[in-house]
Amino acid sequence: PIPAAVLDSVQKVDGVAEAVSMDVLSARADGSGVTGYSPIGGPIADVAVLNMADGVSDVLPDDGMFVSERTSSSKGWNRGDVVTFTGATGATVEVTVAGVYSDNEALEPFMVGESVYNELVPASAQSSFAVFVTAKPGTDPEALRTGLEQATDSYLTVQVQDRAQFKSAASSQIDQMLATLYAMLGLALLIAVLGIVNTLALSVVERQREIGMLRAVGMLRSQVRRSIYLESVLIAIFGALLGVILGTVIGWALVRTLAKWGLGTPVLPWSLIGVTLVASAVVGVLAALWPAVRAARTRPLEAIAEA
Repeated sequence: PIPAAVLDSVQKVDGVAEAVSMDVLSARADGSGVTGYSPIGGPIADVAVLNMADGVSDVLPDDGMFVSERTSSSKGWNRGDVVTFTGATGATVEVTVAGVYSDNEALEPFMVGESVYNELVPASAQSSFAVFVTAKPGTDPEALRTGLEQATDSYLTVQVQDRAQFKSAASSQIDQMLATLYAMLGLALLIAVLGIVNTLALSVVERQREIGMLRAVGMLRSQVRRSIYLESVLIAIFGALLGVILGTVIGWALVRTLAKWGLGTPVLPWSLIGVTLVASAVVGVLAALWPAVRAARTRPLEAIAEA
């Protein structure tokens, strides 16, 4: 969280046209906890994209609220409805929905007016999620960045970011989650390879007599190795196909479930699926190298005699 005093410091920087603080509101409504924002310092439409889907104005009333289309659909809050909020101190405020705006991840899920926010959140507990800034025409972006960094240097939790950096910071959390998933995938792949090697090694030991008889009737060592390779490839491809099918079903269901949080519609990565199947065949061959060589070195008469 950002201290509320940051807004005053930012507004005094040369080159700042508009600065609006997105203060955090945590309260209860409709019997459950909700978290939204309150734009402080000016109209939110001056610093962010606010497309009204249902409403006569994009100016948020001090005693009203705007909700996103996603929130309107999930909560049933439509323009003209009255929502009762209860703050942490027990204060209760009835707020009228003044409009519904198109989904914007930076403004989700709803915004309340400044007077509503002040009634629900005591001054000592007020904090901000971010301060959105627009520059005056002709202002040098680097000079503005330097001024903002100097003005907020005493606040350890404040970072000055442009629009691209703000998006990158938000997406980095998803990248970290994906990196964790890829690490788990690599571990699962290692376990799968060891499983194939172990299965084939046991298979060679159990079928030592059969391999010896095949060698005795003229089967070449290269043919023995090839048969083990094919068996390993079939095991690997079968496992990959099963994993692709189960993963697609689970992933599709997960994305559909989380669609209301902005993940969008599920898309099947056909190229990645194709690469996965080809890679599974390659991994199958690599996993079969040692068992295949061991099977090819089987001496026919000794194998038949030991069996």
